[in-house]
Amino acid sequence: LNTNVLSPNNRLLASASWNKTHLWNLDANLPAGPPLQHENDLRSAALSPDGKVLATACYNDNAYTW
Repeated sequence: LNTNVLSPNNRLLASASWNKTHLWNLDANLPAGPPLQHENDLRSAALSPDGKVLATACYNDNAYTW
């Protein structure tokens, strides 16, 4: 596991490890969709202040928004 990010309203958790990011609905304790696949291993992740945008960065220096 590289990083965990909690949304400002504490209802969504993004967990990033290896080359996937998993989103979790904490109200239901269930995945909030399929894993987000990346080309390379992940370095970090961050959620926007409103919790609507996830940004991830990989070790190949690429960044993604979801």
